[in-house]
Amino acid sequence: MNKIKRKVPPGVQSRLAAGFLTLLFCLLCVVIFEPQKGRALYSFFIEPFSSASQIGGLISMATPAIFIALGVSLMFQCRKYSFASIGAFMLSSALVTMFLLRGNEKPNWYLIPVALLIGILAGALVGMLPALLSYKSKIHVALSSLLVNYLVLQLTSYLLISHMQDFSQGEITSFQIPQRMWLAEFWPALGLRWGTLLAIVATIVLYLLLYRGKTGYGIRMVGASEATANYVGLSAGAIALVSQLMGGALAGLGGAIEMMGIQPRYQWNETFPFITLVGILAAVLVDYNPIWVPVSTLFLSYLWKGAQLLYADTDFPVYLGLAAAAVMVLVLFALRQVVVADELRRFGRWVIRVAKAIGRGLQRLWRKLRASLQGARAEARETAAKKPSHAAKKEEQQQDGGVQ
Repeated sequence: MNKIKRKVPPGVQSRLAAGFLTLLFCLLCVVIFEPQKGRALYSFFIEPFSSASQIGGLISMATPAIFIALGVSLMFQCRKYSFASIGAFMLSSALVTMFLLRGNEKPNWYLIPVALLIGILAGALVGMLPALLSYKSKIHVALSSLLVNYLVLQLTSYLLISHMQDFSQGEITSFQIPQRMWLAEFWPALGLRWGTLLAIVATIVLYLLLYRGKTGYGIRMVGASEATANYVGLSAGAIALVSQLMGGALAGLGGAIEMMGIQPRYQWNETFPFITLVGILAAVLVDYNPIWVPVSTLFLSYLWKGAQLLYADTDFPVYLGLAAAAVMVLVLFALRQVVVADELRRFGRWVIRVAKAIGRGLQRLWRKLRASLQGARAEARETAAKKPSHAAKKEEQQQDGGVQ
């Protein structure tokens, strides 16, 4: 255990333990509630990795969530808990869809950069509004961001129904963006597009910005203590505003990439996209460290994709993925201040003590049972010795008859 403690930091231990317990929770749910256990276990745990197309689909599903998680990490590093990344993703997705649907006659070299720029600007606008209200009017950023998200939800629903809806479909959804406007594939075997590479580059750049640059130092300083930041000459309000603007821009870029090949129809009417929740949880799970965001996002996307495949094969509720993510967050919060290696060692010692106590109890019980069995046998022998046998009784009766 000491070797584990030295080689694996406590924070990584707690996350590994949370991931293991989450998978165990999913396993128990499937085994207990699903009649077709073998098929269900294969669909949830193995099928997401069963082919190159499934692996590529999993990575593509996680790509927009990585941008959202990066934006949330940047916002939360400043200790301004804004949820504007949800609205930034939705508004940028809607505006990019409208722009591309109306750009059939324009060349790709113009459409693709402008669509990405629209996504970035729309996301930055949504991210800036709650921060500006907090900076100017001292309105709590979490509350104002939720209100802005609701406003964006109603606005995008209106745009979908009035300007983008495809009435030939059985559900409320937009027309499909033409395939020539999608981002190109850089790995055709997996179906991965250039948006995935942009996510990797954004992860590296944001990590260097936060932990190797002056801007990141200012953001983390404001997150640690606004009073200290103001004391050393930093403008806490301006830095917080910039971090919220940049976080919204990243989420908006994720929305644009989502529509350009991953999900080429806008279909979120009166509901928030699940992918935004994945991004927020992925950032929380790694304590807003950008370098680990892709790992946590891929794990949560794996849970959600497994739940989708399970639902398609067995009609098991698709919200198993959401429940699993919630379980992981709760377990991680419970283990946040716990060194898992030490707790495992204590648990192992407790198990050994309990096993020894049970063994001693069973040994005493066996001794008592064996003694009672031996006593019963001895008593039976004595009783049998005192009682005359059947042949002796018959001979005695014959002798009595002869005497008479």
